[in-house]
Amino acid sequence: LLRRCIHVGSWANVYRFDDPTNTCGGNTGAIIMKTISDQYSDDSKIERLQKEREISSQLSTRCSAVRAPLGNACGVGMITDHQGGILNNPRFICFEWTPGVTLKEWIKSQRNHLNLSAATETSDNDDIEGKNRRSLMPFVFMACHISKALAEIHEVGGVVLNNLSTDHIIVNEPQDNEGSCDDDSSISIHMISLGSASTICEKMRPKNGHATGSCSGDEDNEEPLVQNDLKSLGDVLFELFSGQCP
Repeated sequence: LLRRCIHVGSWANVYRFDDPTNTCGGNTGAIIMKTISDQYSDDSKIERLQKEREISSQLSTRCSAVRAPLGNACGVGMITDHQGGILNNPRFICFEWTPGVTLKEWIKSQRNHLNLSAATETSDNDDIEGKNRRSLMPFVFMACHISKALAEIHEVGGVVLNNLSTDHIIVNEPQDNEGSCDDDSSISIHMISLGSASTICEKMRPKNGHATGSCSGDEDNEEPLVQNDLKSLGDVLFELFSGQCP
């Protein structure tokens, strides 16, 4: 499989592999592999990757914004490291390739488009309010998509993400839909990097915005974890509408 690195992280790298015949089990003709860097292959990172595999498998059957790991890609021995050896399973995880960009990149692209439009177009004062409203709608639609996805992960999936950010949301917006403010149905988002996620006790799952009971032991801390996700959502929305990190 043809490989190229698409992201270099602090402790893990992400590679894309072309798979035109979908041998590894996907449907998009490509897969991605997240693998722990050699210098950080300690037990804590392996446990984090294992957690991401488990949480992704759990959420993918319940929530549309989460992809399932591709077990077939990890088992057929098709993927090798730089030395040509088979990678050790606990050190990597595979997913179907999802077209799109991170939310941070999407925000930058949208704001560049707005700045270019403002520099090249002239309009009467009567049109300014209407144009401003239309230019705001893609951001409003995106905020709704993200909020609904997070609510589904909390309420249906029973999971808190603990690391929600504009770098951990993938936005797929078809080319013919870019700049449209009338229809957001073709836009899709996916939450990624779930290694910091944790499950919510059944009684603590939010219903209509409120927890329905209490849990014992360590689960007593789960309501603050949900609140932390909501604070992170606020940070994401601030960056979405302002273009600046909070």
